[in-house]
Amino acid sequence: MKILRIGIGVLFSTLLGACSLHSQSQNNIRAVSWQSLIKVSPENGFFSKGVSACFAGDVNGCLLVAGGCNFPEIPAAEGGKKVFYDDVYAARIIGDTVQKWKRVGSLLSPTAYGVSFSVPQGVICVGGVTPNGSTSAAYRLEYNSEKDTVLLHSLPSLPYKIDNMAGAIIEDTLYIIGGNVDKKPSSRVFALYLGENSAKWHELPPVPGNPRIQPVCAAVKKAGKMCLFISGGFASATDNRNASLNTDAYCYEPDINRWTKIAEPCGADGQPLSLGGGVAVSLSDSLMLCMGGVNKDIFLDALKREQALKKAVANHDQKAEKLLREKVKAYMNQPPEWYKFNKELLVYSPDKNEWTALGSYEQSGRAGATAIYLEDAFYLFGGELKPGIRTPEIWRGKVDQNLPLN
Repeated sequence: MKILRIGIGVLFSTLLGACSLHSQSQNNIRAVSWQSLIKVSPENGFFSKGVSACFAGDVNGCLLVAGGCNFPEIPAAEGGKKVFYDDVYAARIIGDTVQKWKRVGSLLSPTAYGVSFSVPQGVICVGGVTPNGSTSAAYRLEYNSEKDTVLLHSLPSLPYKIDNMAGAIIEDTLYIIGGNVDKKPSSRVFALYLGENSAKWHELPPVPGNPRIQPVCAAVKKAGKMCLFISGGFASATDNRNASLNTDAYCYEPDINRWTKIAEPCGADGQPLSLGGGVAVSLSDSLMLCMGGVNKDIFLDALKREQALKKAVANHDQKAEKLLREKVKAYMNQPPEWYKFNKELLVYSPDKNEWTALGSYEQSGRAGATAIYLEDAFYLFGGELKPGIRTPEIWRGKVDQNLPLN
């Protein structure tokens, strides 16, 4: 993931941590322009149906997309099997055109729900879920654009098997935040310094608050120093903790090893907004652009229903179990618009500690997508339009750089 520059100036919101938002543009077309790009469409296989939670990055003027998962034959709502992919595809960028995608290699194993980072030497892939469960693997994809081949270079494995986390990179240090750590929802943070031959992961202070599965995260500047910023995330219930969903946001300052609460994102209606399952990218090296993710109320209800169902099964309450299973089935079979995935694009300004709404866009109304920022545009890959239903669409978006967002 490309680094997102954010900084928080000396003028903080009066209510630090509360919603702070204004609407910058009344005209969506003026704020953000979108371009549909050529899809990954191999002749064989089901990757062309679209995937969620893939790896993505850029190498020497080429886009790379790898891994991901979908339900290619029987839908998830009907009990279909989730399929994971190890394919690595590359496409050269020429001007505003992305050339045809080519399959150029394979991942270490079929993987989804990890994190990826673009570095000068290639694309780093960390953690995720495989057909055999979560993984602690970390490695770099080195792409040779002349030969259309990929080489895999091993990196130190994570100290635990981690999936559905967020991540960012500051100079030569990788940061992994939240996700499931050895199958347990977590807000733990791990870092790996790439500048040492015998580098090892080490643990940092966790993000305050509840565990965070699928949060959004980026590394940006605060008062001239690179920091980590994180928002959103959710967690299923455990034996000693109820299901939860986060709307708050925090900043981690590496030089003082501390997390600080910042303004939480909110929608155009002024209500707190969940970015769980969404994405974040940099914008003009000074702002954070966030998009996508689940609806906080609808998704939290689903998590609570899952918790109630497990309790009914454990208590052998067949009447309650039957009713809850019917509700779960009904939840899975609604039309995409019913789930109200976040379509708003939000920009976070560090100097104002304020979120700006750029408008609502159908293109960004997805969860489980992957995004990168390259030169003057962001690229949005795949994701799902509703639980279990993926999209093969790839979009390039550009934000009007003349908007007075700082």
